[in-house]
Amino acid sequence: ASYVKEIKNLLSYIRKNNIYKYNEGTLNYYKIFIEEIIENYSKKNSRLGLLVPTTILNDKQSTLLRKHIIEDFELGKVYIIPEKNDFFQDITQAFTFFSINKGDLTRNIKIVKDISNERDFDKGSYLLKKETIKKISRSYSLTITDNKGIDILEKIASNPKLANLGILNLRGELDLTLHKGFISNEKTEFPLLRGTDITDFSIKGFGFYTKSDFLKNIGNKSSHVKSKRIVGQQISNMKNKKRLKFAFVPSGYVLGNSCNYLVLEDNLFGKKDISLEYLLGILNSKLIDWRFRITNSNNHVSNYEISELPIALPKTASQKRDVEMIVQKLMEQKDQKLENDLNEMIFNLYNINKTESGYINEYYAT
Repeated sequence: ASYVKEIKNLLSYIRKNNIYKYNEGTLNYYKIFIEEIIENYSKKNSRLGLLVPTTILNDKQSTLLRKHIIEDFELGKVYIIPEKNDFFQDITQAFTFFSINKGDLTRNIKIVKDISNERDFDKGSYLLKKETIKKISRSYSLTITDNKGIDILEKIASNPKLANLGILNLRGELDLTLHKGFISNEKTEFPLLRGTDITDFSIKGFGFYTKSDFLKNIGNKSSHVKSKRIVGQQISNMKNKKRLKFAFVPSGYVLGNSCNYLVLEDNLFGKKDISLEYLLGILNSKLIDWRFRITNSNNHVSNYEISELPIALPKTASQKRDVEMIVQKLMEQKDQKLENDLNEMIFNLYNINKTESGYINEYYAT
């Protein structure tokens, strides 16, 4: 008990005095280690070499540390070492090795991926421009892809981010642990949806309901329960072939906190000329799933990551209508041909050419 108290006191002291100003969220040894080396154990013009978990490259809670390295120093060539490799045979974790030059500034970053053995160090690299990093994400994520992937990312990043469309993007209103007293097996007017109930375009089913008095406990979110929404899984295994799964939810459903959801307010709906059905087609596309997959580093789909997704607005009323019609059919019944047609429409909306769409389709074929 005294040990636990000491740890809590230490954490409290660190946070209160802002000891590690580039570490945010959960304190992590390796990120503290990086900050200590940069700030306290190296001289002004030092060159540093670091071997750390790959989560440093795109984890949201590493944003301040990444930004500090990229904006204030020169980040050298980055090597990605996958979980299975010849260097650390007893450790099942992916690592990255990179250098930092404290006497210069970052312009372009070369990245070499899949370094499984000594021979792989001779592999070719791809170039990630500093401006591209900032354009793709406010979190300064270093995307693990290749030259073709970077070209596609730059192209789709020219579209507005979901966060800039005024769409409400939130976590499900019912905490499955804290609010378990409101969950019922008996039928009520408010079915309960959890992340596992959701698949592409539709709901698989539900086995629980929510007691009616729950809505009194969630403030403004009670109005969202009475609205039509898009719901998505908040937990999505990194090994899943497709990571993003969104469905349409009519009014009256309560969503567990294993879900994320989107609501279009009336005043924003007309302004941006998008509908729930149109947005659902975008979010369930291969292109947007690929964009999410290569910038995500864990088994969760955060609201922040959803807010960063680029959303192509329809150029004509017919484009919007065509997407909506296919989505409505897919909501009724799964159809692979219709999904393929929808993906082609989405490629066109983002001006993705045949070579680029072939690259994305091949990614999902393997």
